[in-house]
Amino acid sequence: MHIDQAARIFRLLLVLIILALVIGCGEEGGDGDAAASEGGKSDTGSLVGTWRLSTINGDAPAEGVWLTWVFTNTRMTVTSEMDCVEVYTYSATASKVTATLTSRDGTECADEPGDIDEFPYELSGNTLTVDVSEDEDLETAVFVFTKA
Repeated sequence: MHIDQAARIFRLLLVLIILALVIGCGEEGGDGDAAASEGGKSDTGSLVGTWRLSTINGDAPAEGVWLTWVFTNTRMTVTSEMDCVEVYTYSATASKVTATLTSRDGTECADEPGDIDEFPYELSGNTLTVDVSEDEDLETAVFVFTKA
């Protein structure tokens, strides 16, 4: 896997984390729980939690490649085998996450604070699928994460 492709995968995963946060966050209420409203909690579960990359285009990631997204109600943190930790704020609809990079730490980060990423997703139980096959900048098309 080339560094450019790994950076793109990392950005995509970060966006997915942001999407998960948006889905898990409610627009109403102040108790920190997800609200059952559009863009809030989905019928199949919440993005809030820890998600680990399980497949890329149906195959297990190459040896040494790993990616973890951690969603809270307001933020998504992305870590991987690369020297980079990115923190995003995010919002989500039922099918798309929009994430804005707020901070990063490391030598292999591709995005700059303020950069905005968007990606489509599907949440089904403990499985989060991100399909970026229509993104011209990415060679890899489908990422599947499993909730830890």
